[in-house]
Amino acid sequence: MCFLEISAPRLRSLREYGRIHQRHRFIDVSSLVDVFISSVGREGFGNYTKRLSDLTHVQILTICTATLRQVGGAAGYNPQEFGLIQLLKLQELQLLVDLMSEEELKNIFTFFQFCPAPNIEKFFIRLPVDPNDLNGISSDFNAFKKPQDITFNHLKVVKLNNFRGSNTEMILVKFLLQKAVILEYLVIVAPSIDLEKGADAESTNSSSQCKNNEIMGSQSLRDKLSMLPKASPNVNIILCDFMEDDTGFNPLHTELYCERSLFSSVCEPSIYNYVSD
Repeated sequence: MCFLEISAPRLRSLREYGRIHQRHRFIDVSSLVDVFISSVGREGFGNYTKRLSDLTHVQILTICTATLRQVGGAAGYNPQEFGLIQLLKLQELQLLVDLMSEEELKNIFTFFQFCPAPNIEKFFIRLPVDPNDLNGISSDFNAFKKPQDITFNHLKVVKLNNFRGSNTEMILVKFLLQKAVILEYLVIVAPSIDLEKGADAESTNSSSQCKNNEIMGSQSLRDKLSMLPKASPNVNIILCDFMEDDTGFNPLHTELYCERSLFSSVCEPSIYNYVSD
């Protein structure tokens, strides 16, 4: 017996927060165009791979770490049984990543391998606000085989928010530059200042701003990015501070970011928001 069945053939937009129960399922959502799914802080719950397999026809998709981990775990453990979830109509993909460790980077690579989206034109990654990876890459990760049979033939825009230039971030950027054959823009944005800490944190905020400016203005970082191999000869690399972020390169679901702190007051069941004709 299902807790919730959704039959909405005219439904075009879906926002889903919190737990995705194993017994929640879609009957008919054939008109869905854009979907936002986030369960940051509840990675142990929900059947995100099943939900993803129900959404292979959508054009715009935002997912979080929970989905990436489930795909990475299931496909990595038994790739033959997992098969492929082909997102052939997907044009815009956004990942909300709450940790940028080696394991999470593997999950991103695994996602592209087992959930191919060959027609995406825009790819956005919201990296974690707090720095989680400032160390070297382990020998185990160096032995990890990044997927070689992936090419983004239509990808024109890549944008990374909260970028610090860590090892895992640089590996991801290198991968994307090598695979996007007609890439036009790589946009890299520094982390924002936490303005909610109050006046007592003014000096800390000022220091953070200086560090952000150093990140974006670092000649070393610019040199590293310029020397990375690129499949596209015409790519423009844009480095900017948070306050200089060009909104012309924003995803559709910009206003729906779900930071971990937002879930302190959210109840356990999923929260749905539907938009239809």
